[in-house]
Amino acid sequence: MSLTPAPEDSQIPLAYAIARPPRPGILTAVGIVSIVLGGMSVLAGLAWIATGIMYMALSNMRLPMPTPSVRVTGSASAATPGSPTTYYSYSSGVNTTVVVPGTTGMTSTPSTTMISPFRIATGASILMIVEAALSICLAAFLIYAGIAMLRDSPKAPRLHRIYVALKIPLIAMSAIAIWWTYSGLMNNFSAITAGTPGAAAMPAFGNTMAVVQAIVWAGIGMLYPIALLIVLSTQTSRRHFGAIQSGVAA
Repeated sequence: MSLTPAPEDSQIPLAYAIARPPRPGILTAVGIVSIVLGGMSVLAGLAWIATGIMYMALSNMRLPMPTPSVRVTGSASAATPGSPTTYYSYSSGVNTTVVVPGTTGMTSTPSTTMISPFRIATGASILMIVEAALSICLAAFLIYAGIAMLRDSPKAPRLHRIYVALKIPLIAMSAIAIWWTYSGLMNNFSAITAGTPGAAAMPAFGNTMAVVQAIVWAGIGMLYPIALLIVLSTQTSRRHFGAIQSGVAA
């Protein structure tokens, strides 16, 4: 066995390696926010799927209306035998009762069935569910991109740019689903309350509010993608990942 002492550098296998530059705080923040926001987006997506399923179930419900009644008074000459007297109206039909001459008291008809006030287009619910499912998948991808950022992976910027490119169409899909859902709800309410004061203006007001909600939620959804594009285009980010790329190439 040789007793020749080993060279000093042999005890440091990575002595020749190039040290990675320290990660700027803004990039650390991006990694942490990506992971947290991805987790929150998963929960939000599950909630939206549940909401879409709930809307589909409510849309197919038919609710029984309470039995209306009317007090009939008068003499036998006040009505013609067998003639219907309208005493209750509803957008889905008109209930009538027959006034029998000489009858005094409470007269009622069997309860009718009304459509659910939460009835919306099935397509809107399906679009909401599909968008939420895709958002969950993209949220998992964002978590992966955030971990790559915290590990100073050279592919972290590209992963975040892919996230932005995929997120924008989903935001547009979500905005359409929100508009379709809430405009449908408001139009249905206006049909139920037809004939009441202000009901005629409700569809236009409902469509306006649906558009406003869609724009607001789309604006909120675009905040992080825009912030990512700004951070990744800064000189600090380019210099940091440029140094990492140089080290990997070396």
